Amino acid sequence: MRRVGVIAILWMLLALVGVVHATIPEGFRLVKDRGTFARLLRGSAKSTKSIVSHFVQTKYAKMLSRPMQSEGDFYYRQPGDIRLEYTKPVAYHMVICNGQLFTGGRGGGAVVDLTSNSTMRGIRDLLAACMSGQVWDLASDYQIELYESDALYRVVIVPTNSVVRGYIAGIEIEITKFDAGVTRLVLRESPEDFTEYLFSNRRNNVELSPSLFRIG
Repeated sequence: MRRVGVIAILWMLLALVGVVHATIPEGFRLVKDRGTFARLLRGSAKSTKSIVSHFVQTKYAKMLSRPMQSEGDFYYRQPGDIRLEYTKPVAYHMVICNGQLFTGGRGGGAVVDLTSNSTMRGIRDLLAACMSGQVWDLASDYQIELYESDALYRVVIVPTNSVVRGYIAGIEIEITKFDAGVTRLVLRESPEDFTEYLFSNRRNNVELSPSLFRIG
């Protein structure tokens, strides 16, 4: 449960502060004016009440003989409620709502209180921001570099907080210039071990049942 919970919480690890001196990714260029990016995200934050999208998750690790892949549906509701509904290869779900994290399925599950310490509270808030693309006003112990192509922004983040850095080495997130939608997220535990999420079929402002975000 601890490992699954950490991966779920760390989905939101994104903040726009500091500078990371990194190699410019192929096909991208360094963003000199961050004002346009900020306006895009703030406009999206005002207009986006909910998000539904499909995701494919691929885990890469030295200890694995081949990558592990799973998929499902992602649900987001303001101000920061999240549900990850895994459908393949095993059906289960994760819900973050009202300061709690539930992981399980029809046969039961486990609940973690995310409000018990400041680190968990901060990571919980970052999760909602990262998955919804609404990241501009977040601030904490992270360093960042911002790149762009003709169609996408790519944000590269390295945590400076020693507690967070114990779980993850860095994050890459790609956001569309068209509507600030998150299309790709990479969580790096080390150079060799990382998890990639690809998002598709995004729909904004869909009416979502409150039962999707029920804990337990």
